[in-house]
Amino acid sequence: MTVNHDPNAPSQIWIHRKTGGLYVIIDDNALIEADLTPAVAYRSLETGQLWVRPRAEFHDGRFANVNSGDLKG
Repeated sequence: MTVNHDPNAPSQIWIHRKTGGLYVIIDDNALIEADLTPAVAYRSLETGQLWVRPRAEFHDGRFANVNSGDLKG
């Protein structure tokens, strides 16, 4: 089994443009079982809920990458 995420790499934080929710990508090389569609698994920083959506959908402009230094603590 191979791990696709480097635990020493900085977290990738993304904002959902419509809701303003913040998310961290858990795995950007996941697959949807039904048809093996490439997918992104990501977790809400607010609720901890894990989400999965097709990779093409995740990167179609619905989400924008956020520099963690831009977030107010």
